[in-house]
Amino acid sequence: MSNVINIDLDQIGKYEEQIGEHVLYGLPKGKYGFLISTPDTGKSYCCLSLAYEIASGTKIMGLAASSEPKRVLYWPVEDGTAVTMGRIAKHLKHFSRDVIKSVTNNLKIYESQEYLCTPLQDSSYASERFLDGFADLAKGYDLVIIDTVREATGACHEVKDDKVIKLALKRLTDRSNAAVLVTHHLTKDASRGNEPITSISGSGLSETLANSRYQIMIQKKQKKRGWGEDYFISHIKKNYVPREYVLVDKTFNWTDCSLPYVFHPHTIDEEQGSRAIEYSVEDSLVEVDMTVEPVEDYPEAGSIDMDSAVVSSESKIKADKRREEMSIIKKKDIDGLRAFKEGRDKKKRS
Repeated sequence: MSNVINIDLDQIGKYEEQIGEHVLYGLPKGKYGFLISTPDTGKSYCCLSLAYEIASGTKIMGLAASSEPKRVLYWPVEDGTAVTMGRIAKHLKHFSRDVIKSVTNNLKIYESQEYLCTPLQDSSYASERFLDGFADLAKGYDLVIIDTVREATGACHEVKDDKVIKLALKRLTDRSNAAVLVTHHLTKDASRGNEPITSISGSGLSETLANSRYQIMIQKKQKKRGWGEDYFISHIKKNYVPREYVLVDKTFNWTDCSLPYVFHPHTIDEEQGSRAIEYSVEDSLVEVDMTVEPVEDYPEAGSIDMDSAVVSSESKIKADKRREEMSIIKKKDIDGLRAFKEGRDKKKRS
């Protein structure tokens, strides 16, 4: 259907109303956006922090457009339900009871063995039926987080099936009227710093990325002083983000329970006792026993202040040796230069 619309100042208000309510600053309902990251930056942890913020109204990442708790559906396709539940259990036992109540009421985990779409040559009615069913489920939520788009689209190729993925995300947002945030990875060249990071730096998906109006990126960089890395969050596509809320290399940190934050959630109580909490997954209840510490194979990022840490003399020797091995200028070069300078100065004095 086509139409020519007159510009009527008295009617402009009704068009403004057609723009969905912003769930994140710059990401309204009925639109999709991206969270893009370099490798090993805690992308899925950031998804959880954002989910807690939206579900509880607690300022953590500072991306929510409202302090009113909203409904969140999180689909951890890459890590799966078991790992995600372990992380949630570890995080929530440190929050206040009010926040825990809001999160458990408003945040739900989705799990499925099906995919949003199939490759163009394999398109099937079953895939469309699943997508429509997922969209109908998402109607009950303000924000849907899909982690990651690569895993959620199954056998689809990021270049050959770019249009298929774009149309699937548009169908999801149009039918559900939810804000949808999908996670994705940078290209290898962008991750290695060989090219500037822009709104089309995601791996493949050029049409899908171009069609989105919201993109945030998380990355880590070597500390300028001391050991370790600093973590940053930035808007790299911000069509609808108010200027005062645009983030550019905004530092985020980590709590001792591996919770990333820009604004420290002061509702965290490290001394709270353990408790068991129930979570809903596709109308079934999954009980998380919070008295059992989840086992994970990776360290808690940012949990150690390396600038103030006390290390053994043996560790310091190893660290100095490692730093010397990685340095472009070797110690023998410095010693040789120093000896040359001392010899030259000695000749001048004589």
